[in-house]
Amino acid sequence: MTPSLLWFRDAYLPAPEIVRFSSGSAVEQGIDSDWRLPADGGCARVAEELRHHLAVVDPD
Repeated sequence: MTPSLLWFRDAYLPAPEIVRFSSGSAVEQGIDSDWRLPADGGCARVAEELRHHLAVVDPD
C-alpha cells in the first residue's frame, strides 16, 4: 500500500504536507488531531510515519 501513497503524494497532490490521515483507533479514543504523510522520502519514511501513528494511538 505504501507505493500507492507515494504516488498519491507525489503525482496527484504534490503540495507538501497536504495528505493527512487518521485511524479508527484514534477516532475511538477521541483523538481528533490528524497526522501528515511526510512531504518527502520513500516507502521506508512513509511506513515509519504510519508505525509512529499506530504506536501513539495503540501502544499495546
